[in-house]
Amino acid sequence: MKKSLLALTLTAALFSCKKDIEQKSLEATDITGMGWVKGTLRKTIITPDGGAGWTSNTKVPAAGVNVSVRVNKNGGTGIYPNSNQSGVEVFNGVTDANGNYAIAVKSNGTSNGVNALVLVEGFQGTQDTLINGVTKTGRLCNYFGMSQNMMVYKGQSTYWNGNNNINEWAFYNGNMSVVNDNNNPTQNQIGTAQITGSVTFGVWTSSTNVVSGTVQPSSVNQNGLLTAPAGTKVYYTFNTDPLSLSTKVYETSLAANGTYTFDVSTVKVNTPGFGQDGNVWIQDLRQSRDTIKITSVYTGTTFVSSSTVIATGPTGVYNGGTFSNQNDLFNGEIRNGVNHNYNFFSFTQD
Repeated sequence: MKKSLLALTLTAALFSCKKDIEQKSLEATDITGMGWVKGTLRKTIITPDGGAGWTSNTKVPAAGVNVSVRVNKNGGTGIYPNSNQSGVEVFNGVTDANGNYAIAVKSNGTSNGVNALVLVEGFQGTQDTLINGVTKTGRLCNYFGMSQNMMVYKGQSTYWNGNNNINEWAFYNGNMSVVNDNNNPTQNQIGTAQITGSVTFGVWTSSTNVVSGTVQPSSVNQNGLLTAPAGTKVYYTFNTDPLSLSTKVYETSLAANGTYTFDVSTVKVNTPGFGQDGNVWIQDLRQSRDTIKITSVYTGTTFVSSSTVIATGPTGVYNGGTFSNQNDLFNGEIRNGVNHNYNFFSFTQD
């Protein structure tokens, strides 16, 4: 009987100790509460600057942008400072129509607060233009995100009042270029103009007359022209391309008949901030200095050409770089007959 009572007493004591251990292991060692991270996100929009130009300094709300807050679980500024838990907790939000967001974030109950990493997600949207209160859709852009570390405290709101403007970059032909120029048209202003012309190079001309079977002395001058060979490069340098908002160089090659055509992207006439000026020019041409030999026979009343032969001359270089100003080039225009002639030749030693 005494042995049974002793066994019951030991069992009860062990159960009581185990219960105390379990209760202590479940006791909360960290007190948490909620704080808030708030802010406003904006993006740039193009507006008239009042001086016949454009400015990209105007800001409008950026709606529908994802914002997240990441907080460490442990550590002195974690959610559970006394815990050995690892990892982070993430709290998410989205900006409203006014670009505002408010994200509830779990914080510790100490005066230290939590160190939160706020991440603004990048997004894809259009770089629009605002004219007389009407928004005109512009080019597709990539808006890059940003991040900021800040402290969040239980029961308090922390505002991101620093640099909260999303930087924008634009895609052009698959490449990225900065959109921070003061000139920016809307998409529906962009169209096409055309420039056409030809390129020739100077040669010698030798004219010989035959009268009654007698060959007269020939006359020689330098006023002959031949068509520049196919493949010769022609360029048009345009000061403000409306897609990249920078200088653009168009390049083309001569056809077999010595002609060329440029289709130029430009804006409609009277678009503020766009003079749309440029120059057509040609590169150096390595070519022989030829001679056109013309033989004419006198018929009794007039001279009739009996043969024309092009004799190949010494090789040299026709200097390019000659320019033709093609300014004020706007939608729908056709600049025809923009012709060039290589008129200076320098001999080289072969």
